[in-house]
Amino acid sequence: GPAPVVEATAAELESILHELIVEHEQMLTLAAAQKQALRQASPRSLGPIIESQNTIVQRVAALEKRRLVIVCQLGERLNLSKPGSPPDKPTLAWLAAGLPTTVGDRIIRVGARLRELLRTLQQEHAALRDAAASLATHMEAVMRQVTGKLSHAGLYGRYGTVESRVQVVSALDLKS
Repeated sequence: GPAPVVEATAAELESILHELIVEHEQMLTLAAAQKQALRQASPRSLGPIIESQNTIVQRVAALEKRRLVIVCQLGERLNLSKPGSPPDKPTLAWLAAGLPTTVGDRIIRVGARLRELLRTLQQEHAALRDAAASLATHMEAVMRQVTGKLSHAGLYGRYGTVESRVQVVSALDLKS
């Protein structure tokens, strides 16, 4: 009958949810590294972090595609054996209710852990946006100071651009 197929499909869903948890935990680790790099104003260390984030985002997208397919398959199979019409988008709770208790409970637990992790990540990314914005504001202020100092030396014009009419004379002998 359909029961072994449903259980196998549910086990695959559980496995995908676990993989998503692993990927999102790595994203949290990277968010911490990114915050550190911003705190130290170290653009060089941001490159590898962003590359890693992009790789994870691609893996998450692939896992999400698989998860959606499996949720649809489970939804169809369970709809045949479960009274009451299914929601447009089957939720984990709806799916779990149609599964054997042990499997359903595990899926609900893993789903809750993933949801909690996603909430934490959202907070971290909001904090990162704030940190990046304050770093950008700080760098702008620094650039204004530098531009101000250089414009007194006659190198920059009023609008922060190099004045072409200014000839810089250097006492440094570059030939020897």
